[in-house]
Amino acid sequence: IQVNSGGGTFRCYGSSSPTWSGAITGSGNLNRTDGGTLTLAGSLSAFSGSYSNLSGATVLTGTASTIGGNWNIAASTLTVNSTASQSLAGVISGTGAFVKNGIDSTSVEGVAGTPYAIADFDASIHNTHEGVPVLWWRSVGNTHTAHAMETMIDDLAHAAKVDPVTFRQPLLKDHPRHAAVLALAAEKAGWGTPLAAGRGRGVAVHQSFGTFVSMVTEVTVTAGKLKIDRVVAAVDCGIAINPDVIRAQIEGSVGFALATVLRNKITLKDGMIEQANFDNFEPTRISEMPTVEVHIVASAAAPTGIGEPGVPCLAPSIGNAVFAATGKRLRSLPFDLTKLA
Repeated sequence: IQVNSGGGTFRCYGSSSPTWSGAITGSGNLNRTDGGTLTLAGSLSAFSGSYSNLSGATVLTGTASTIGGNWNIAASTLTVNSTASQSLAGVISGTGAFVKNGIDSTSVEGVAGTPYAIADFDASIHNTHEGVPVLWWRSVGNTHTAHAMETMIDDLAHAAKVDPVTFRQPLLKDHPRHAAVLALAAEKAGWGTPLAAGRGRGVAVHQSFGTFVSMVTEVTVTAGKLKIDRVVAAVDCGIAINPDVIRAQIEGSVGFALATVLRNKITLKDGMIEQANFDNFEPTRISEMPTVEVHIVASAAAPTGIGEPGVPCLAPSIGNAVFAATGKRLRSLPFDLTKLA
């Protein structure tokens, strides 16, 4: 296929999954539409145009050494086969998933580019191969990576016998915006002040969608029951164009995420999803909502996202608070609250 200035379109009707084995050349724009999975098995080294993956998935298995052009994967998936020895000369853009060498970048975002100054650091992923397709939750990969990273950092602070906020501060020395939200959340939450027996505070800090968030959560554990009492959030999303919207998004993120942190999950039986409605996938109740305080960092930086960044810190800040109160770690999501009995 030679794609000239007029462009061209691959259409994969229905759920068909065709393979194109020939070379693709030229400098025009090539669109990919409709469902299914399109496999491009030929050479792409002479293609310098743009590829827009508007829907469906695209898999590259050709042996070209360089893939030319700019690739917009929209909300779809672009997979580069690990045996193809390919590299990208252009730019990957869009909100979809880019998979290379078996690693979906959205699965490790928030960990692979950690702000913590850890000299000996490695991030790896072990993908399970299931027949059930999955997509993203609010804040995409940051939902689970923030929990993994902030729980581990708390583990390290405990092993070093250092206060969790104090432990994080020197590790964030090269990232002042992370450090600033951490300090603000700790200050406003009264970090370090005594709490009654059975109560604990936990902290987390994370960046997603260009926005920096730190949360300090206070919990009470009584007779194996967990209650979330208070969430104090500090947010740096650049210039605060509408502070009320920023506060509302963080408050809403807490309400949105809390039920999934505490209980909600999707399970299958005989190949069928068991959860059908809100009777067995129960949203957060008003009686469960903690007090939420939102403090906005004054900033002259360009404004960034606020719809999703309030979600990632909630789970680890709750888990770390539970550990402070009980000495027990809740590592998996949703939390297994039977461990508190």
